[in-house]
Amino acid sequence: MQIREAALDDAPRLARVRVDSWRSTYRGMIPDAYLDGMSYPRAESIWTQTLQADGRQGHTLVAVEQRRVIGFAIGGPDRDSRPGYTGEIYALYLLKEYQGRGIGSQLVYRMADWLSGNNMFSMMIWVLEQNPARKFYEALGGQVVDSKGLIILDAQLKEIGYGWKDIRPLARLAHPVSS
Repeated sequence: MQIREAALDDAPRLARVRVDSWRSTYRGMIPDAYLDGMSYPRAESIWTQTLQADGRQGHTLVAVEQRRVIGFAIGGPDRDSRPGYTGEIYALYLLKEYQGRGIGSQLVYRMADWLSGNNMFSMMIWVLEQNPARKFYEALGGQVVDSKGLIILDAQLKEIGYGWKDIRPLARLAHPVSS
């Protein structure tokens, strides 16, 4: 497994990860009509625009196994300018069959490394309240620091904001020291 910066030609593969991971993760939390209405072409168009603007709209990392994009993380400056938090992971998704193998942790470490390298030493991530992945962020040291409402179609949802006041310890894990 390799983690690298996303390239423009990754857009179709990122679209597939986004749509497939949303459908497998959020079924039963988000209305089926929304999930079923997601499309690869529409997601690819959004990813193409995002990657063309990468650096201005965030930084995207992809996890690749045997030349297949299996996950991604996108992050950058905290979008809400929340006091005490300078960076944010905007999204982190893995295909279901690759979850639980440490790949998500590696994406977090690499994003923390990139954020730190760009003078953002704290970060946030938002997670749906019902999402079992909350335990993943808690295991990485994230603390619940905020919550907000979210409406998707007719569903009123709640997002939980996890924060890390100092991400430099996570960033160091992106470059393990071998003995």
